[in-house]
Amino acid sequence: MKVRIGNYKSEKAKKPRVEKVQIHPWDTYSAYRTLGLVIYPVLLAFKKDVLEKGAVPHEFLEPVDVEGLSEEEATKVQQVVYGEAEYRWVETLDKMIWAFEQIKDDFEGEEKFFSERKDVPMEKFEDRYDIDHDGLNDYYEKIDEGLNLFARYYRSLWW
Repeated sequence: MKVRIGNYKSEKAKKPRVEKVQIHPWDTYSAYRTLGLVIYPVLLAFKKDVLEKGAVPHEFLEPVDVEGLSEEEATKVQQVVYGEAEYRWVETLDKMIWAFEQIKDDFEGEEKFFSERKDVPMEKFEDRYDIDHDGLNDYYEKIDEGLNLFARYYRSLWW
């Protein structure tokens, strides 16, 4: 895969923004991992920008009643509410980031749920491992949670 995406152009720019994506056959063999290799670092950079610039989707902001408060008090209340919303948004981003980290690493984290039995002959491959099925299911559910959050808030990934 080769990707070249230029900077946003101003309205006065004569040429359009450069957007070139070249997909190779090996990129689609394991498309989920290929996409994970791209999405993971983008989410990390996005989270950094959110923390530096302050950007929270409206779904995370609670309505605030500041009626009867002074301007200073209202500002403090709004700052607290915004801070709580930003905290929840960053927690959500962390879940997405963790899920895509597992994907980009080709689910290396699942290894801890398998333990090899040394006393089983190689011919009985299916009996060579003890599997922590509950732990493995929890691991996959956590990945699914991050992916579902990514899908749910996909259009909120901007600042």
